[in-house]
Amino acid sequence: MKSSIKSWVIKLMGGLVCWIWGFPAWAQYQPSFATLRMVEQIQVHKDWSQTRRSEYEYKVLTQQGIEVLGELNLPFNPKHESLNIIEAYTQQPDGSKDRVAPDRIRIQDDDDDTGNGIYGENKVKLIIFPKLKVGSKVHYIAEWKRHTPDFPRQFAYSLAFSPTRIVEWAQIQISHDASLPIQVWSTGLTTVDPPAPRSKHQVTHTFEHRQPQAASPEDSMVSPYDFAPRLYASSQANWADVARAYQTRARPQAQPDEVITQLAKSITQGAATDAEKAKLIYGWITRNIRYLGIFSASGGYVPVPARQVLKERYGDCKGHATLFEAMLRSVGVESSQALINTRAAFKVPDLPTYNRFNHVINYIPSLGVFADTTSRFVRFGTLPSELEGKPTLLTASGDIRWTPIMAPSEDQTQTKTELSLQSDGRVKGTSRTLQKGFYEQYSRGLMYRRANKDKAKVVNDILSQHHESGRGSLSHPDPNEVDVPWVIQAEFEIEPVVVLDGLSAMRVPVGLTPGRFQTFA
Repeated sequence: MKSSIKSWVIKLMGGLVCWIWGFPAWAQYQPSFATLRMVEQIQVHKDWSQTRRSEYEYKVLTQQGIEVLGELNLPFNPKHESLNIIEAYTQQPDGSKDRVAPDRIRIQDDDDDTGNGIYGENKVKLIIFPKLKVGSKVHYIAEWKRHTPDFPRQFAYSLAFSPTRIVEWAQIQISHDASLPIQVWSTGLTTVDPPAPRSKHQVTHTFEHRQPQAASPEDSMVSPYDFAPRLYASSQANWADVARAYQTRARPQAQPDEVITQLAKSITQGAATDAEKAKLIYGWITRNIRYLGIFSASGGYVPVPARQVLKERYGDCKGHATLFEAMLRSVGVESSQALINTRAAFKVPDLPTYNRFNHVINYIPSLGVFADTTSRFVRFGTLPSELEGKPTLLTASGDIRWTPIMAPSEDQTQTKTELSLQSDGRVKGTSRTLQKGFYEQYSRGLMYRRANKDKAKVVNDILSQHHESGRGSLSHPDPNEVDVPWVIQAEFEIEPVVVLDGLSAMRVPVGLTPGRFQTFA
């Protein structure tokens, strides 16, 4: 029988299909390990130096727990503090102990830094526990002695208990010289003794917590600092104090010099408004200053000078924000750096403290606009999705201000795909996809990283994700031109997907169509 040629036109305009799967009520979450004992003792001395002693005991509950507890990393900054491992051992179910040999405690660079394009002086002491099996316990006692605080004459500490962990018993004790203005705040924890001085020279706060059951982790779960039992301690009385501590050392670094001023004026030549100037400078920085940080001592909290960022053509988030501030100021546009967190935390911390922020962006008061120049594929006036709806601290004023949330209509993919089934079972297709918002940001970055790869291999890799093979091509604008609508066009030919002699059925192929086409097909 001669097969007829069939063709389809499928147009997807951001529709959504949700499948809800039920899970047995008896299914219970089993964490990979449990915290049997946790003791944190923190002493803040009169000169603001600190001693912290930690004792932890964990129990392996599953095979996965062996991988989690087999090697534990304890971070420290050797420029600010020392770290001593007092003891570490594995305890077997029969009570026998296997102590960690001295050569199984290693000092390494902090992978969290190097993996994020930051090269600092943070280190970790890696404890390698021997002979782990399900039922084993690991135990260690460590002591940090910090001689240099992150900010002069300041102290900050925070802790939250995630509901996805079992904690049989935990005790946190914070002591400080009575002359130091340190506040302590907690919720969900048991206060063991009232926060009153034991002597005229020392104040001690002690808290305990028990969490015998663990809840299953959830997708897109918010930070435990937004809802779980938690504790804060801080020497900063209000958010203006936090802002001042940062601004005192950051503001001088944003002073424009002649080179910065000349560059900013040449970039904004012909621009008449603050918005036009800011947009042009933003675009120049995102395209010409790469994200990279190298710092020492207090460099994690103090930006390098703007002139150095410009000279070296790289900087971390603080460096980017400082250069943007300096270039804006040189053309008469004032701005403020804004401290923000990139985690899934959406509430203002319960006590003013600097250690819940891990990123710096800019705010331009005259425009009411936030800008993050480290996000090269995000157009001016918008932010990466992980920064939307977050509290920020404006360091120039001490005000708390929230970042905007993108409207749902701006977060979408529109795809039109035409497929033509050939008589031999091959499929020829074309697609045109317009992406906005989060999908556009992700896609621009993806296409930018693919730019120097073999085009045939890129096509093969995309097709293989859907268990297809064939050939094709993709075309799109320059990912760096963020003001040009992001449209990806594709042409492709897929090798036979069905035999047409007789009664046949087939899955609608995907080809090179971007986005989530297969979800809807």
